[in-house]
Amino acid sequence: RSLYSLWRERSQEPEVRCQCEVRGMWWLSSHWGQTMQAGLFHLKVLQVNVGNARLAQDMMVQLTREKEVQVAIISDPNRRRVPDDDARWATDPGCLAAIFASGERAIQRVLSRGIDGMVAVEVSGIIIISCYAPPRFTDEQYAKLIEGITLVAAGRSRVVVAGDFNAHAQEWGCPRTDWRGEELRSMAEQLGLELLNRGSVHTFLGTGAAPSSIVDVTFATSGLVATQSWRVEQRGDLADHAAIWFEIEERRSPVTPVHVPIRCQRRASEPSPRERQWKTALYDEPTFLRSLEIQRFAEVPANVVEVTRKLVRACDETMPRRSKRSAPKSPVYWWSTEIAVKRRACQRAFRRLQIPASAITRVRRRAVYVYRRRLLRDAIAASKRRKAQELADSVENDPWGNAYQMVMRRVSGASKRQMIEPTLVEAIVGELFPRHPPMEWPEEGTGHGVGPFGMVTCREVIAIASKMQQHKSPGPDGIPNQPVKSAMRCYPEVFRQLFQRLLDEGSFPDQWKEQRLVLIPKPGKPPGLPSSYRPLCMLNTLGKVFERIVLNRLQEHLEMDPAGPHLSPMQFGFRRGRSTVQAIQRVVAHGEEAIRRGHYNRRAERFGMVAALDVENAFNTVSWTAVGGALQRRNVPNGLMRIIGDYFRGRMLTYQTDEGLVTREMTAGVPQGSVLGPTLWNVAYDDVLAATQPGPTQKLAFADDLVVLAAAKKSRRAAKSVEEEVQRIQSWMEQQSLKLAPTKTEVIVISRAKKGNQHTTLNVGATTVRTGTTLKYLGVVIDDHLSWKSHVEYAVDKATRVTRALRGAIMKNHGGPTSDKRRLIASAALSGLRYAAPAWAEAALAVDSNRRLLARAQGLAARGVASTFCSVSVEVASLLARMVPIDLLLQEDVRCYRGREAGAGAAAATNRNQERALTILLWQRRWSAAAAAQGASRYIRWTNSILPEVEPWVTRGHGSVDFHLAQVLSGHGFFREYLNVKGLAASSDCPHCLVERRVRVVESVQHVLFDCPRFADIRRTLLGHGGRYPVMASNLGEELLRSPQRWREISQACRLIITVLQERWTMDSASTAAEVAEMRAAEREAARRQLVQRRQREQRQSQPRRSLNTAAGEEPAGGVRVRVRLQQWGAGTGTRLWQRGWRGAVPLLQFARTVVRAGVGQLQRQQTDREVRALERLRCRDLQQHRKAARARLKR
Repeated sequence: RSLYSLWRERSQEPEVRCQCEVRGMWWLSSHWGQTMQAGLFHLKVLQVNVGNARLAQDMMVQLTREKEVQVAIISDPNRRRVPDDDARWATDPGCLAAIFASGERAIQRVLSRGIDGMVAVEVSGIIIISCYAPPRFTDEQYAKLIEGITLVAAGRSRVVVAGDFNAHAQEWGCPRTDWRGEELRSMAEQLGLELLNRGSVHTFLGTGAAPSSIVDVTFATSGLVATQSWRVEQRGDLADHAAIWFEIEERRSPVTPVHVPIRCQRRASEPSPRERQWKTALYDEPTFLRSLEIQRFAEVPANVVEVTRKLVRACDETMPRRSKRSAPKSPVYWWSTEIAVKRRACQRAFRRLQIPASAITRVRRRAVYVYRRRLLRDAIAASKRRKAQELADSVENDPWGNAYQMVMRRVSGASKRQMIEPTLVEAIVGELFPRHPPMEWPEEGTGHGVGPFGMVTCREVIAIASKMQQHKSPGPDGIPNQPVKSAMRCYPEVFRQLFQRLLDEGSFPDQWKEQRLVLIPKPGKPPGLPSSYRPLCMLNTLGKVFERIVLNRLQEHLEMDPAGPHLSPMQFGFRRGRSTVQAIQRVVAHGEEAIRRGHYNRRAERFGMVAALDVENAFNTVSWTAVGGALQRRNVPNGLMRIIGDYFRGRMLTYQTDEGLVTREMTAGVPQGSVLGPTLWNVAYDDVLAATQPGPTQKLAFADDLVVLAAAKKSRRAAKSVEEEVQRIQSWMEQQSLKLAPTKTEVIVISRAKKGNQHTTLNVGATTVRTGTTLKYLGVVIDDHLSWKSHVEYAVDKATRVTRALRGAIMKNHGGPTSDKRRLIASAALSGLRYAAPAWAEAALAVDSNRRLLARAQGLAARGVASTFCSVSVEVASLLARMVPIDLLLQEDVRCYRGREAGAGAAAATNRNQERALTILLWQRRWSAAAAAQGASRYIRWTNSILPEVEPWVTRGHGSVDFHLAQVLSGHGFFREYLNVKGLAASSDCPHCLVERRVRVVESVQHVLFDCPRFADIRRTLLGHGGRYPVMASNLGEELLRSPQRWREISQACRLIITVLQERWTMDSASTAAEVAEMRAAEREAARRQLVQRRQREQRQSQPRRSLNTAAGEEPAGGVRVRVRLQQWGAGTGTRLWQRGWRGAVPLLQFARTVVRAGVGQLQRQQTDREVRALERLRCRDLQQHRKAARARLKR
C-alpha cells in the first residue's frame, strides 16, 4: 500500500491541513502512530545482569532504544558507564544494582539507596526494586538485603522485585534449594508477591568455570504483570546472563482532584501543547512576511483574535507543525551499520555455541564466539572515538552547538523528564499553586486619575521587538518569537493600534491569561517532591509584549515620579540601575565595618550578624489583594490599576499528564516567566522593607531573598535584635498569606574574633538555627572572617569541573577546534570565576593562596586552549592561549565597575578598552619579570626569547596555535632534553647526531628546529634556510607575526619535525618495553625452574610412599573391586575413562597406581605454575606501572 492511499484513508479524520500559498506544498499535522487504549497503563521492562562489562551495558542501552523499553532493571552494572547526577539512573552505594528509566516515564522518587545490592524507586506509582547479591556476600549481608526489601515493599499494593540473588530453589527451576533460596521464598510469601519465572531456560549462561543455572528471579504483586509476557532471551551480546522481558499492564481510572476545576480529557478539536508548536528550524523570514502580505496583514483590525489568526495561518503556511507524539527513539550516538552486522554475527556464533556437539567442536565454537565479541567491542570503541572526534570538530563551525550542550548537560546532570503521572503531578501542582480566597481588587485608585499616560509609539514597538530573544519557548498558542519579532518590525503600526486600544480600554485579553506550566528540576534535589521543582509558566508572546508596554509605564511611575521613587532603596532585584553586585556589596560592607571596629576597639559593635531568610514558594503564593493594595498606596494611575486587575482575573494554568491536558484556575501568585510579575512582587514585598523599626537592624532584598543585618558588642545581642526583626517580618507575612522557611535560614557572624568564639544560636519561629562559618548569598559564598577562601574554592571547583569536561570532549590536543574557538569556550567555562568580582575580588586577591587557586583553574583551561603538555607553566600557557591572567582580569573588572558607578567615560566599551590597555601593560611587566627572575625555568626563558612582547602576540589577527607549534614555543615536547628531565628518556643526546656524526649534542628544541641535519630539507623548504630571510631562534616570533603565509609555513615545519620525533620516541619506548619484558620472562623461567626443583626435593623427602588403596577401593563383601577414574590432562575435553569389574588383576592395579601418580604429578605442576604466575605478577608490577605512566604521558 502506498503512502498516498494511507493518507487518503486518514484524511477522513479531522486534522489540520494547510496549503502553503508561497511554496506550493502541503504540511500534514497528524502523526501516524500507535494509539493506546484509554485507561490502560503499559510499562515495558528489561531485566538483565551485565556482569560489570562495558560492552554489555552499552548494548543494553541500545537495546532499550530499539525495543522502546521504559525501565531497565540492572544487576552488577559497569560503574564507569553509570553517569553521575543523571536523574534517569538510580544506584545503590556500591553500584551493585541500578535502575535506568529509559523511556518517557521518569523516576518519581528514590525510596531506598542506602543498602548495598538494592535500590528502590517509584515509577508511575509502581515500586520497582532492583537487587544483586553477589556470591561474595556473607550471610549477614544477604539477610540485610532481604530485610531492606521487606521494609520497602511492606504495605505496598504495586511492587516489582527483580534481580540476580544467586539463590537456588526448586520453585524457579533449580535442582535444589539452598539457604538463600529459602530466605527469598519466605520473603516473597510474607509480602504476598507472585513468582514470574516460568520454564527451565537458564538465565545464567555459564562462564566455563561455573555451570549455567537460574539465578535471575522476578517477583511482582499478583495481577500487576501479565504472566505470559515474562520471557527469557539468551543473547550473545549481554555478557553471561540472559535478558528477561516482561510488561506491566494495569487499567487505571482517571483521577479527579478535589476543589479544583479540571478537564482531564482533551476534546478532539483541541490540539495538545505539542501540536500547537511549529518546527522553528524551518522558519524563513521572507516567506513568512510574504504570507502576511498576501493576507493583507497591514489592514487587519486592532483585534487580538484577528491578529493571532493571521499569525497562526502564516506560521502554518511557512512551517510544519510538530507531530502529536514524539518521534521514535533514535539509536545511541555511536551506533552504525557495521556494529549492527557485527552484533548479528556475534549472536549467530552464540546460537551455534548452544547446539550440542563434541568437546572439540564446542571449544572451536567458543573460540569463534569470543573472537566475534572482541570484534564487536573493538567496533564500538572505534565508533565512539570517531564520533567524539567528529563532535569536537563540529565546534569549529558551531561553538555553542551540540558538543557544548552535551558537555554542559554532563556537568550539570541530565534534566529530569516532565512528570506525567496524574496523581503525582496534581500533588506537586497543588503544593506549588495553593488556593486563596477570591481577590478583592480596589475599584478606583487615589492616584493621578485615568490618564493620559504614555502613548504607544511605533518606535517603542520596534525597540521591544529588537530585544526579543528568538529561541524562547512559546506559550499555549504555540506562536514562536521569531515570527512575532519579524511581524512587529515590518508592521509596527498594526501592533501599536492593538496595544493602544487595550491601554485605552484598561483590559487584558483572556487569550493571553492562559499559562502553560513547565516544572524545571532543581539540581541535586530528589525527584517527586514539590520543593525539587521550579515552576515556570510559558506565556503567549504577544501577551508578554503587552506586559512590557504596561511595565514601562508602571516603572516610569514607580521609579521616575517627580515626587520620588515609590519603592524602598533596599530592594535590588528587577530594578533599573540596581544589580546583584550592589546587594552583595551592602552585605560585605556590613561585615567589613564589624571587622574594622573590632580591630581598634574591643568594646565597639564588632560582631556583625547576617541572616538570610527564605520565603516558601514566594512568587506563587503572593496575594492578588495585597498586590492591589500596595499599588493603590503608591498612587498608581487608575488606568494601570484596571489593566493589572484584569491581568489577574480569570488566569488559567494548563499542564500535561498522561491522561490529557489539565486546566486549573489560578487564585494567587505572579507567573514565573512573565514580564510584569517580578515588578508586581517588588511592589507587594516593599512594605516589609519600608517598615522602619527602632533598633540596630537593617533589611535588604533581592526579589524574594531577604537579608537581615545587625551589629552589636556581643554576638548574642546581635542575635536578639535579629530575632525581634524576624518576628515582625513573620507577622507581616502572615497577613499577606506568605510563610518563612525556617529550615532554610542561614546565619553567620562576621568578626575578627577567633574561630568559634562568635558562634551563637538564632530562633526563627519554633526552629533554632545555629550560626555557621559560611553563607551563600546570590551565588557568592561569604565566610565569617571575609577571607574569601570559601568562595574562591567554590568558584574554582565549579570552573574546574566544567573545564575538565570540555577538555575531555572538545579541547583535546589532537584534532578538535582551533585555538580561537577553544578560547571562546574556555572563557565561558571560566566566567563563573568573574561573577560579582567587584564585591569580593579586591580582598580575595590580597591572599596568596586565593591567587594560586584561581591561577590553577585558569592554567587547566589555557593548556587546553593552546594544546600544550600538562607540565607547561601557567604563565606560558596563558600567553600561548592569549588568555589574560585571571587576577589581572578580576582587577580590570573592578576598575570598570567603579568607572561606571562614578560616571567616568562616555560609554562602557570605551572604559573597558582603556582598562584593557592597562591590563596588558601589567601583564607585560609580569611576563618580563618572570623570565628575568633568578630561579626562572629554562622553558620560560626560551618562550620569552621568542615572544618578549605581549601586546603584538595577543592582538595579532592571524594564526592558531596547535599541538605541534605549542611544543616548539613552550619547549615541552618530544625533545630528548625534556623527556630526560621527566624520566621518559635515558639520555638527552640527539640519537641522529650521535650515530651519524658521532657527536654528543643535546636534543633541545633549538637544536632540532635549526641545527639537526636530519631536518635540513624541511628548513630549506619551509623555514627559508639558504635564502635571504631564514627563520632563526632570534626572529622566530617576528616571523610568526609577519603574515598568515609565514605562520602556515612555520606551523607546517613544526608539525613535520614533531611528528618524526614522536614516532621515534614511540619506537624507542616500545623496544625498551620489549627488552624489559624479555628480561622479566627470563627471570620468570629461572624462578620457575628453581621452584620446581625445590618442590621435587621437598616431595621426595617428606611425602611417604602411597599404598595401592589410594587407587583401588575394596568392597567389604566382594573381594577387590577396582574403580579408576582417569581424566585426560591438558586437553580440556573432559574425557573420562571408567574401569570397573576386574577382580585381583595385578597388571591392572599396577597400571592404576602409575596413572594416579601421573595425576598427582600433574596437579603439583599446576600448583607450581600458579605460584610462579603469582610471583611473576609481583615482579612485573613495576613494569606495568611504568607502561601505564608512559602511555598516559604519550596521550597527553
